[in-house]
Amino acid sequence: MKFKNKNKTRLQSVTEPPQVRMDAAGIDISPEEIYVAVDVQVANPAVRCFGTVTRELYRIADWLQSCGVSTVAIAYASHCTSVER
Repeated sequence: MKFKNKNKTRLQSVTEPPQVRMDAAGIDISPEEIYVAVDVQVANPAVRCFGTVTRELYRIADWLQSCGVSTVAIAYASHCTSVER
């Protein structure tokens, strides 16, 4: 018996520009600062640097909400060091 795959995956052509979600943001977290980026058509400047204290987290949330952001991608790079016990 043969089964047909009804849900074919559509591959994006390399000639098509990537689709950008205007409601998305990227957040890069380090121990000292947090960088937040939105689409350049949404805010100017599109990348902002914030601190890591609670007051700054509220500022990030307010800015993202004012930009209409509903989804985020978060990057966190932890620089681990060996600790002798």
